[in-house]
Amino acid sequence: MGDVAVQGPRALLTSWQLYTVLVIGVLGLLLNQLAFQAGPLTASLPAIATVNPLASITIGVLVYDETVRHSLEASVGLGLLLLLLGTAVIQLTRSGDNPCRPDSDHPSQTAACCSAQFRDLSRD
Repeated sequence: MGDVAVQGPRALLTSWQLYTVLVIGVLGLLLNQLAFQAGPLTASLPAIATVNPLASITIGVLVYDETVRHSLEASVGLGLLLLLLGTAVIQLTRSGDNPCRPDSDHPSQTAACCSAQFRDLSRD
């Protein structure tokens, strides 16, 4: 891709790489939105948070020819970080018990509860 960019705009516009990136970007955006609409945020966000780093590593290795370090320390560190990622995703999934659920009978109470939660989060 670097050679194509150096050769000028015509070479860039006629290269397959540009259109591949555009198609993958649009598909990624579409899949992301479908995941958000598939269910409650507590279900879709952990899945997206898990897939993003793993997809980034895969793209880095396959497209950009990056290498993953193979030393013992790097492997142990990567394993611990993946374990931490999995634990965090499980905790996010389980923390879906939100006391501020929309209540059609008492919309003002729901709004007040959610506003209070937002204020508490913004202070942290």
